[in-house]
Amino acid sequence: MNDRHDQKEQPKGDYLRLCQRIAELEGIASQLEIDEEKLPEEERHCTLAEAINDGLAMIDENMRITFANNRFCEIMGYSRDEIIGRSASDFLTEADKKIFAEQISRRKTGKRDQYELALIRKDGQKTFVLMSPRPIFSSDGRFKGSIAVVTDITDRIRAEEKLLNTTQELEVRVQERTADLQNSNEELRLEIAERKRAEQKLRESKELFEKVFVSQQDALFILDASVPPSIIDCNPAAAEVFGYNRQEMLGHTTNFLHVDESSLRKFQDHIYPRINELGFLHLTEFEMKRKNGTVFPTEHTIQILEDEQGERVGWVSLIRDITDRKKAEEERRKLETQLLHAKKMEAISTLSGGVAQELSNLFQAVHGYVERLMWGKEQDDPRYQELLEITNAAFRGAVLSRRLLAFSGIIESKKQPIDLNQEIKKTHRLLSRTMPETIELELHLAKELTIINGDPNQIEQAILALAVNARDAMPGGGKIVIETKRMILDQDFRRTHAGAAMGECVLITLSDTGPGLGQETLEHVFDPFFSKEDLSEETGMGLSMVYGIVKNHGGYISCSSEPEVGTTFNIYLPVTEKKVEAKNPCPKGLSAAP
Repeated sequence: MNDRHDQKEQPKGDYLRLCQRIAELEGIASQLEIDEEKLPEEERHCTLAEAINDGLAMIDENMRITFANNRFCEIMGYSRDEIIGRSASDFLTEADKKIFAEQISRRKTGKRDQYELALIRKDGQKTFVLMSPRPIFSSDGRFKGSIAVVTDITDRIRAEEKLLNTTQELEVRVQERTADLQNSNEELRLEIAERKRAEQKLRESKELFEKVFVSQQDALFILDASVPPSIIDCNPAAAEVFGYNRQEMLGHTTNFLHVDESSLRKFQDHIYPRINELGFLHLTEFEMKRKNGTVFPTEHTIQILEDEQGERVGWVSLIRDITDRKKAEEERRKLETQLLHAKKMEAISTLSGGVAQELSNLFQAVHGYVERLMWGKEQDDPRYQELLEITNAAFRGAVLSRRLLAFSGIIESKKQPIDLNQEIKKTHRLLSRTMPETIELELHLAKELTIINGDPNQIEQAILALAVNARDAMPGGGKIVIETKRMILDQDFRRTHAGAAMGECVLITLSDTGPGLGQETLEHVFDPFFSKEDLSEETGMGLSMVYGIVKNHGGYISCSSEPEVGTTFNIYLPVTEKKVEAKNPCPKGLSAAP
C-alpha cells in the first residue's frame, strides 16, 4: 500500500523539484542580462553560467546567438565558435521555426512562458529541449533579445513515445487475442506463443490489464493452480452472468457453478487433465448454473497462467453465455424446416392441381358415357345397378378432384368484403345442430373486427372442416373454442413463420381439448391423403383443403399440439379497406347468434 502511494506521489515531487530548479536558473539568467555598453563585463559571469547543469543561451533582437555555455554546446554537438553568431532558426526543424517565431513575439511583450522545441544537432539527430526564456530590454524599454535556460528532455520524450507505442501495441494485441478466443482449438494452439507474449506485456501494464478485465463483456475468472481451483478474481460480467456478487465468489472453488455432481465429475475427470496436458482448452458448449438455479449453455476458453520463469501459477477462464446464440440457431433451424415444408407443399400443390384437372375431365367423360348406357334401361335391369355404381364412383372421384383443386388454390372463388364475425356466427349455428351433446362449443369474437376480402362459402367450408376434425378427435367429449382477434404481423413474426406476410390481419383460432397430435402428424398435417390414428378418417383431404383455401386468400395457417392438452389451428387472413355492403335482415323466426 505504501509503495503504491509513493509511486503516485513521485510525479508530483519531481514536478516541484523541476519548478525549483527553473527558478534557480532564471535567477542566474537574470544576472546575465547585459546591454551593449556592458558586453566586456560578460566574462565575469562565465564561471557562474558554466557551473549549471542545463544549457544557457542568449540571442539578440535579430535572433542571432550571442552567448552559449558549454552545456548548451554539448546538447547541440557544436563548439562555441560554431554556434555564436548564427541565427537560432538554423538549428530548428521547419515545424518548430513557426513556434519559435511566435515565442519571440511573446518575448517582445514581456511574456516568459515555457515551451518545448526540437533542435537539430550537428550530427543531424533531433534533441528535444524545454525552453525557459526571459526577455531582455534596454533602459529605454527597447527589446534587445532573450536569454533562456535550455533543459535537455530528449530522454523523457523518447520514453513517452516508447510508452505510447507500447501501450498502443498492447491494446491492439489484446483486441486481437480476445477475438481469437472464438476460433477453434487448432487455431488457438498455433497462436499460443503470440498470446503468451501479449499476456507478458499485459502483466507489465497493470492499468491496461485492469481496463480490459473490467470492460470485458464475457465472464472472466482468475483462478489459482489448485484442482479444483479457488477463485482469485472475477470481472463485473462474471457477477452479472452467474447472478452472484463478487464477494460471494472470491475465495471459493468453482464447484458451485456446475449444474450437478455429474457435470462436476466430467470436468474434474476429463477436462482438467486435458488442460494440464495442452495448456489450454476450448469448449464449444458446456452447461453451467446461475445463483437462481437456472441452467444455461456456455462457451469456455481456459488457459494456464505462468510466471516469468514458466512456472504454472493459475488459470484464466473466459466463459461466454451463448443462450441467445442457441436460441437464434434454434429459430434458424425451425425456419429452415418451415421453408422446406413450404416448398414441399408448393410442389405438392402444383402437382395436385394438374392431376386434379385431368381427373376431373376423365370423371366427367366417364359420367357422360355411363348416363348414355343407362338410357332405356329399367331399374330392375341387372346392368342398371352396375352402371349406377360406376356413376357413384365417378361422382366421388369428381368430389375428390375438386378438393385437390381447392388444396392447390386453383378452384375459382368469389371474394368480397365480409365481416368475419358474422360468417363465423352463421357457421356456429350450423355446428350447434350437428355437434353431439358431449362437445361444448364456445365463441370468443373480437369487437369491431377488421373487414377481410374473402369467399364466404370457402371460409365456412374451412371452419367446418376444422371443427369436424376436432369433433372426431374427441369421441368421449370435450370443448371446441373459436376465437377471432386483430393482429399486426411484424418482421419478428415473419422471421419465425416462413411464408407469412407482414401487416394487419385477422386471426381465427380453433382449438380443441382432444388428445393432441404426434410430432410426425404435425409435420404432415396439411399433406393430401395423409392419415394417422390421431386424425379423423376424412382428414386425408379435409385439412389439405383448408390449407388451399387459406393460401387462396393470401393467408397463413399453422398448427400446434400438445399431448393430452389439445390441438390449435391459427389462420391469419389479410384485411381490406373496403366496406361491407348492407345485407338483408334475418328472416322472421331467426335471430343472429350472440
